[in-house]
Amino acid sequence: MNRDPSAPIRVATLGAAFSGNQGAAAMLEAVTRGLPRWVGPCRFSVLSTHPGDDRRVAPDGVDVVPFTAASVIPLLGLALLSRSAALVSRRLARWLGAPAALRALAEADVVVDVSGISMADSRGLPRNVYHFTYVLIPLVLGRPVVKASQALGPFRRRSNRLLARLVLPRLDAVCARGAFTEEQLRGLGLRNVERAADLAFSVDPSDEDRSRIAGILSGLVDPASMIAVSPSSVVALACRARGIDYAGSMAGLIDHAVAVHDRDVVLFAHSTRPTERMTRMNDRPVCAEILHRVRRPDRCHFLDEVFSPGELRALIDASRILVTSRFHAMVSALATATPCLVVGWSHKYAEVLEPFGLADWAVDHSATAPLALVDRYDELEDGHDRIRARILDALPRVRDGSERNFAVIARVLHEHARGAAGG
Repeated sequence: MNRDPSAPIRVATLGAAFSGNQGAAAMLEAVTRGLPRWVGPCRFSVLSTHPGDDRRVAPDGVDVVPFTAASVIPLLGLALLSRSAALVSRRLARWLGAPAALRALAEADVVVDVSGISMADSRGLPRNVYHFTYVLIPLVLGRPVVKASQALGPFRRRSNRLLARLVLPRLDAVCARGAFTEEQLRGLGLRNVERAADLAFSVDPSDEDRSRIAGILSGLVDPASMIAVSPSSVVALACRARGIDYAGSMAGLIDHAVAVHDRDVVLFAHSTRPTERMTRMNDRPVCAEILHRVRRPDRCHFLDEVFSPGELRALIDASRILVTSRFHAMVSALATATPCLVVGWSHKYAEVLEPFGLADWAVDHSATAPLALVDRYDELEDGHDRIRARILDALPRVRDGSERNFAVIARVLHEHARGAAGG
C-alpha cells in the first residue's frame, strides 16, 4: 500500500480503551503522546470495545472506532474476503461500505496491540481465542503489527501454545515486559522478541492533574501521613472463587494502618463503570464493601470519582505508601517512587517489580490472610526510605526501557516503508 510521505503516520491500536480501566487508558495515552516524538505527526484510530464512553474522554485528534467482541469473527471473515479480492484499498473499501474498524486496520501504517496481558494460560481459552482472532485481522490485511510491552504466557496449555505459535511469529515485533515473559516467548522459538518496560512509565501527570488532586485532598487528610489503597475487582472475584475474604483482609490492613501507624487512608477505584455491579472493569463495589467493613470510616475516605490516568498518578504520588491489586496503580507507584505492597494474581506484577529489586513485594492473592498482609505492611513502613531510594535508583533505566516501545515501532515503520519503496 503506497502512502503520501507528507501525510501523518496512520496508527491503529488494539487491546485497550480510554474508559473503564485506567491502566489501559494510561497505555493508550502513552502511545498517543510518545510515538509522535519518534516518528512525527500521527493520526490515531483506537479500536474500542466501549466506543461511546471512549469518545467522551478521548484526546482531541484521536478517532475512536467501534470494535466489539461480537464483531471480531465477522471482521476476520471480511478481512479474508478483502485480501483475496484485493479490496483493501482505501477508496474501494469506503465505496463498498466496509466497517470502520476494517478500514482503520486496512489503512494503518502500523497496528499496535497495547493489551496489558495476553495469551496467558490463566486467561482461559475463550479470551485467548478472542485475542488470537483480533490480532489475526491486521495480519490478514497485510499490515505490520507490534505488540507493545505486555505480559504473555505461560504457554503450558496445549491450546494456548498452539495459538501463540500460529500468530506470534508473524508479528513484526513482540515486546516482553519482563524476564519471565521473555523467557516464555524465547521458549516458543520466537526471534521477533524485544525487551521493553511498560508503556505507562513514560507518562507524567500534568500540573492540572496535580492541582485537582491537591484540591480534593485539602482538608480531608494529612498528606504527610496518607496512604492510598486501590483494590481490584479481578482479585476480589478470584479470591471469592477460593473462599478467601479479600475485602475483609484489605479492611483489616486499613484498620491496622490507622490504629498502629496513625495513617489517614484514601480508597479509590482504578477501574470504574457506571454500575453498582462488580465486574472485572469496575472496582467501585469492592471499594464500597471495604469501606463498610473498616472500623474507623472517619479515617478512611472513599474517593468515589472517575479519575484520569494522570490524576490517578498524581494521587498515588501524593501518598506515602500504596496498597494495591491493580497492575497500573503499581506502575504509577513505581513511576513516582512510592513504596507499594501488591496483592496480585499473575507473574506480571513481580516481573515489573524485579528491575527495582522489589519482586518480593508482590503477594499472591491466595496468601491474603489478614495477619500476613499486616506483617508485610509493617515491613514496608519500616523500610520506607530504603525502598524509595531503591526505586529512584532504578527508575531512569526503566523509563528508558519504556521508550524502547517507540523505538521498536519506529523501526518497524521504517522497515516497511523501505520495503514498499523497493517493492
